[in-house]
This record gives sequence, structure tokens and C-alpha cells, in this order.
Amino acid sequence: MMICGHILTPDQGEFSLSSIGPLQKQTYAWFNQKHVKSFYSTVLADSFRQGVRSMLQTVGIGKMRPNMVVMGFTQNWMERSAGRNLEFIESINDAFDMNMGVGILRVQEGMDVSHLTDVTGSTFDLPSLVASPVDKMFSKTNGHESVSPSVLLPRRGSLQPVLEHPASAVSLSPNGGGLSPSAVPLLRNCRSTLDVPGLEHRESTQGASQYASKLDLADRFSAQSKQKMVGEIHVWWLYDDGGLTLLIPHILSKKPPWNGCKLKIFYLQGKPHLLDEAQRNMIALLSKFRIDFSDAVAVNTSKPPSNESVIWFNQMIDQFRDRENSDATAAPSDGTLPTPITNDDLQAMFEKTQRQIRVRELLKEHSSNASLVVMTLPVPKMNCNPTLYHAWLETLTAGMPPILLLRGNQQSVMTFYS
Repeated sequence: MMICGHILTPDQGEFSLSSIGPLQKQTYAWFNQKHVKSFYSTVLADSFRQGVRSMLQTVGIGKMRPNMVVMGFTQNWMERSAGRNLEFIESINDAFDMNMGVGILRVQEGMDVSHLTDVTGSTFDLPSLVASPVDKMFSKTNGHESVSPSVLLPRRGSLQPVLEHPASAVSLSPNGGGLSPSAVPLLRNCRSTLDVPGLEHRESTQGASQYASKLDLADRFSAQSKQKMVGEIHVWWLYDDGGLTLLIPHILSKKPPWNGCKLKIFYLQGKPHLLDEAQRNMIALLSKFRIDFSDAVAVNTSKPPSNESVIWFNQMIDQFRDRENSDATAAPSDGTLPTPITNDDLQAMFEKTQRQIRVRELLKEHSSNASLVVMTLPVPKMNCNPTLYHAWLETLTAGMPPILLLRGNQQSVMTFYS
């Protein structure tokens, strides 16, 4: 059972209870048109966290309740206020407190494909329910990019309307020429390659390659797509969380459009002299779980990261450093900027920070060309600096293919074959 949650907060407009009915009616009409099998739940809340907590307690009927929460990655975390970044972490912990798994999805091109309606033929224009307009309501919720109905666009029928009207279409090739429909799948790996993500403001106008990537995005995450994805789904099973990190990619690999991809499993390396035995044990374990995979690779995350990677991370967080104040809970006086990262924060989380930087090196080495990456989500502690935690997520996901960070609720979801 899937429930698409929609949280309406004051910063999105002046909503009232009377606006929920028309919104639900149009949403379900869109679900039926796109063959999306999902329920839709709307909550009016004073804050994003309050809305999440309300949904965690109310969605579902009896024992038919979701056991997993999926949210989008906060693309603009570097520009958000300390309170809103903290709400994101608190929402994750609330889901764990409710004994639910948590997933965070990041797509480098972004998950807002609403501006491609002239190409895909799919429209989802919300009516004027309130006096103030709400931009991109379904693709962003309180600043969080969410897994929303806009992600589930069906396969576009043709790019011919773009090619027939070049004056009204964005150029899809560097030299200004057109792009044939058969060439679109070759652009699946187009993504941002910023050396230090977020240090410069992202341009509002999409480049030609990014626009072409978003064209392909409508196909990539559509269950109705007739075109199979090719390549591999890389699963980084770094911690035992009940097997959710392994189960979700296994299910995805059995359904279109991902059923053309093979699973490649990465697991933590044990003692060097027992490497062969550990690999045999992992292969035997996956066989008992009936997981069809192409390879199992041991990785070493305990090795210190390189100086280049450490410098990259320090440059990314340099604008948030507070070298004078040692109070880990210090925040900007006006509350409009992210929480500063103090020396105490870095010292308390030194080992975890080093581990995330090292994992990024391994991801860049092994999974840069994967079709999809599924990885264990680092769990934020209650006293964790929200800016530092977002920096960890940025470190793991920046410049990567579509990546899904998952963490189970420590309840086993896998069954042995005996």
C-alpha cells in the first residue's frame, strides 16, 4: 500500500480546510489518468515536522499501515534556515520512533518535471484553490523535494512536437541541433559534476544536457515505461537493518523499467586474511535469501580518506564554520541561515565524518556509472548538528547517479530458503 502524503504549511500559502476537498479530487483524477495505484493524504500543519508526525499517526487503516517513509533530498539545504534543516532530521527520528523504515531519494536533475508537460503531454495544473499562488506544490513540500505524483510521469509518446517546433523548444544538443527519440536513452548518465556542490548558486535556466536528462527522467521512474533500463543497480549493504536495504532493490529489479538491471552487492570487508571466506559466506547468505545478483564486492570503509577528499569536504562546509564559538548548539541570531558547525561538532563526529568521506571515495570509484545506487542511510543522533548531517548526505550523493538512502527499523524483512 502506498500513500502519497502532502503537507501544507503557512509558507506555501493561506490554505483552509475547504481547499483540501478540491485538491484531493483533482489528485485522484490524475492518479487514475496515470494508472498510479496510491492513496492521497493531505495535512494542514504549522510546520513540516508537525505535518509528518500527524501523518505517521493517522495514515492507514488498522494493521494496514505503511512501514516505510520516503522523502526527497533537501537540495537547497545550504540556503535554508537552521530550524527547517532541524525539522528534516527530527522527522527522520520521528519515523524511527514510530518503528518505520526511512528512505531519502536524490536525483541530480531534480524531481520536478512539471516544465516538461509540453513534451510529455502530461499536465497537472492545480486549480486556484486559494488567493495566493503555490509554485511547484507537488514537487516540493516545505522546501523538501518529495517523491510526489510529478515523479511518476508516464513514458512520453514522442519528441516529435519538439523537433517540429524548434522555435518554441529548448535546444537539446550542444550545437543547437535536434535530438532524435532514439538518442534519448544515451543521456541517462547526464548529471551535475560540480567540484564543490552548493558553493555557487544553481542557475535557474537548465542547460541543454540537463534538460535532455530531465526528458529521460520522465521515463526512468515510470512503471508504464516500455523501455527497460540497462546497466546495474548497486546495493551498498553496509549495516544490518533488517534487510530493507537489500529487499527494496531486489523488488525494483523485478519490475519495469528496472527489470533489465542486474544487482551488484557491496558489503563491508572483514579481516584481510579471511576475505575469501567472507565472500563465500556472503554469496551463501544471498542465495538463502533468493537474491539474484551478478557480483558481491567487499569494501573497506575503515581506511582513512585521501587528503583531496578531506579538502573537498572542508571547502564545502567552510561557509558554515564557527571557529570562535565552541557551543555545539550555537545558531545564527536571525535564524535565517543553517546552524554553524563548531569545532566541538567536528570533534564529536570526527570518525563518522571520516567514514562518510571514505564511502564517497568508494562510491565514485565503483558506482559512478550505475543506473541506480541503493545505500544504507546514516542515522542522525538527537544532538547531531543538522548542517553537518546534511553535509554527510551531500557527501554521499553529490555528483552520483540516482541514489536511494535506506534504513530499516531493525525488524527482519527477509526470509531464508531452507
